[in-house]
Amino acid sequence: MLSSEKKMLMLILIPLIIMLLFTRNVHAQTLTLTLTLNKQKYTLGETVHINGSLYYGTTNLTDALVAIQVNTPSNQPFLVRTRPTGTNITKNWILEITSISTVNELGNQANEFRRGTSVGFDIKIRNNQPSSYNAILIISALYPNGVPFYYYNETHMIPCGVKVMWEGTIPPNGNVNITATSLIPVPLDAPLGTAVAYANLLVAQPMDGGYAYCPEQSVTFQITTGTGGSSYGVSNQSTSQTLGTLSIEGNYNVTFKLPYIYAKLGNYTVHATAFYEGLPPYLVHVTAIFTLILRGDITGPEGVPDGKCDITDVATAALAFGSYPGHPQWNPIVDMNGDDKIDIVDVATVASDFGKIAFP
Repeated sequence: MLSSEKKMLMLILIPLIIMLLFTRNVHAQTLTLTLTLNKQKYTLGETVHINGSLYYGTTNLTDALVAIQVNTPSNQPFLVRTRPTGTNITKNWILEITSISTVNELGNQANEFRRGTSVGFDIKIRNNQPSSYNAILIISALYPNGVPFYYYNETHMIPCGVKVMWEGTIPPNGNVNITATSLIPVPLDAPLGTAVAYANLLVAQPMDGGYAYCPEQSVTFQITTGTGGSSYGVSNQSTSQTLGTLSIEGNYNVTFKLPYIYAKLGNYTVHATAFYEGLPPYLVHVTAIFTLILRGDITGPEGVPDGKCDITDVATAALAFGSYPGHPQWNPIVDMNGDDKIDIVDVATVASDFGKIAFP
């Protein structure tokens, strides 16, 4: 027969054990956001594929939103998107973008914008809740070839496609109409064709842990020839169809192209955030880094890479053709794939970047 002391001890321990087991079971299920890149290093003009999934424990969530932000090595926003984790999400969003259109510098609706002018936007937002909410509205624009808007001067690449269009409070069950003219500049040598802009309604910028209130909305517009209005410049890269970002059930994804020329080299940071109500932790924020290099820039006037791939780089590669370690013409900087031989693959890799210029 148990003594009174033992009975008391058991009365204390049994609830504690049950509580510990319950606690372990609860915290075994967490909200996890994955973030994957198709490569760790890219050269100018390559395509970046970002994808991932949102999990609660081992359950793949298919009805969430992921906000993505890509920042340059100078920590300037280069791209902002809001992507779903499923293909058919139907929810009553707290806030939502009900319409988006492009406007000219006078505030009138327009679809064609000449090089050297600027693109404005008219956007309507609705609050579906009986409480007020603070929000930030971010526009992110891509050229017809899938490269985020940017221009350059003699020393810098300057992203110009991500703009905070509005920041403020939306009243309970209220509507806000926002018009901003001359928001996104169109460089004088911007690629011609159909560009696209995405409107993102967020709590804050994703790099600050901000998540999306609702799906992004997009609008297309035409970039046409024209003169005057600005000194912006960007390489007129070959125009192609804007890269698609079709959702796969259970995954989010974003695809964009890196500038072909006059880009900032170095480490780019990708931020991804997601909020899922009712699951601990409610908010997740993950990051990844990729490096932009000019692969064909193997040397320069002083014997080190100089931010451009010119005849010096191509000639250096050609002189080493056919060599290997111990050969009198061997030059390890030309061995692009590290297989201890300089063959046509190495020379072609350097030659493919001929004419490209970047900013270290």
